[in-house]
Amino acid sequence: MQQLLDRSLRYARSFVHQGITSIAGEKPVPSAYLISAAPVPTALAMLALAAGGAGHIQNIRLGADYLKNTRLSQGWGNTPAGPANNLAAAICSKGLTALDPPGITPQLIHDAACLVAKTWTQDFDRLAPGWLPKQNSPLIKLLEAISGKTLIPTLETITLRDFKSLSHFMPPYGRPTMLAVTLIKEWNRHGKDEETIAAAKELAGWVSADGSWCEDVVVTSMAVLALSLAGLTEPLNKAYDWLSETQYDHGGWPAFNQLTNWAAGWAAQIVGSPQIYQLTTPYLLRAINQDGSLGTTPPNSYPDLDDTAIGLLGLLSDPNVPLAPLHKPRDLLLRLQNSDGSWGTFPSFTGLPPGCSCDFPVYIKSADVTLHVLQALLKLGFPETSLPVTRALGWLTRCQHADGTWDSTWFLGQTYATAQIIDLLLDLKPDAETTTRGINYLLGAQKNGHWDRGSAGETGLALYTLLKAGTYPHSTTITKGLDYLISLQTSDGSFLPFYSGFYASGLYYEEPLSEAMAALRALELFLKLTQK
Repeated sequence: MQQLLDRSLRYARSFVHQGITSIAGEKPVPSAYLISAAPVPTALAMLALAAGGAGHIQNIRLGADYLKNTRLSQGWGNTPAGPANNLAAAICSKGLTALDPPGITPQLIHDAACLVAKTWTQDFDRLAPGWLPKQNSPLIKLLEAISGKTLIPTLETITLRDFKSLSHFMPPYGRPTMLAVTLIKEWNRHGKDEETIAAAKELAGWVSADGSWCEDVVVTSMAVLALSLAGLTEPLNKAYDWLSETQYDHGGWPAFNQLTNWAAGWAAQIVGSPQIYQLTTPYLLRAINQDGSLGTTPPNSYPDLDDTAIGLLGLLSDPNVPLAPLHKPRDLLLRLQNSDGSWGTFPSFTGLPPGCSCDFPVYIKSADVTLHVLQALLKLGFPETSLPVTRALGWLTRCQHADGTWDSTWFLGQTYATAQIIDLLLDLKPDAETTTRGINYLLGAQKNGHWDRGSAGETGLALYTLLKAGTYPHSTTITKGLDYLISLQTSDGSFLPFYSGFYASGLYYEEPLSEAMAALRALELFLKLTQK
């Protein structure tokens, strides 16, 4: 068993090192190290390219092959592995019409936009519980109109003016999507007028230097479809090129571009070798925006406080990192702490990355993000008694459920947040009862060797935390978990995908490098404890 675990650890380390080497290099990164493709973003990207005419027919054909290969017996699902669902299947069916570009009619674009809106808005309750405003607010009308779902009866239909009155309250990633959908629906109802054309020009002004909107395939596709109806062709050529470049060799597209800052930050923390630091430190330093924020992928993705925290943690892991460039990320995170002690994922900002400026904290309070920011502050040397730390710990303690769990904002199930928070609390020991409840949950939540959906990442996080908490390394819980991890590993050192990451449109994704790192950390700790 020991030799098998040693070999598994070596393979996982090799996979991570090769992936980080690719990310930090100048050549295109092989898709084996990138987040997984999915049917829905593939269908939307095909429609967007088809709206530009026949210039990208080869990309569309490759996308169609991917959709045909991922079709399940009942249609398509949120992942290539399914299960099928009606919304995903309907969007993918629309996408296949891109094989005949003249068939991309305004009505077809309108129908696709309505399907995307229904998909996107189904997560509002999860992402922002209690956030929906009062009965007569424009936000209620907006959500009703684009989702086709009655939230409060007898409300009027949304107008573009309503959108403008509340757009600065929306998550930055949602803003171009909502505006694109609103424009498509208004043109379908009333046709174009000066106000909608002005709004379309505003949407065009949000495009990044690389031709994308937010470096997000779904958002960019929706913006392209809206602007193609408006006849605004100037920003579209670069958008078509960006969509073509982000397509994988097998024909599929991911929901958003990548999580390379996240992967680099985690690799520096978990692998932590001089060879890794030589790759990750220059990469992450270049990724810092002018205000200290980081996005998911440099240089054009929108600021994300989770990626900012993980990037900062990765840089702090390198003992030779220059400290001066880290002051801006530190100060940004301190300034954007919510009044209750938490942090959210997306700040409101002005400008476009990398020349952006984060203004104030908004949206989606998250235990995941709060945990990672807290880890970064502690690594920076903030004492446990400092105000930002005590407020954050208080908020995390209050958010624990009676069964010992915390909700994960961007991952399915509760292992992701629970295991990491208990990992942190084991170092700080602020509340023995809180820690004990979390450990007992992890001990009781194991299924057939795994946790939650069965991903290597979830299982690796749970095993690492239980081992750190003092669980006997040769106990049934640990040995079953290790056996399960080994059973998932493939010949290249990666692990079979289980799509536990949760995109805001209800699309699940796999990030293979993070999955491998969570698994190898558990393997490494077990071997360290048993070899003693």
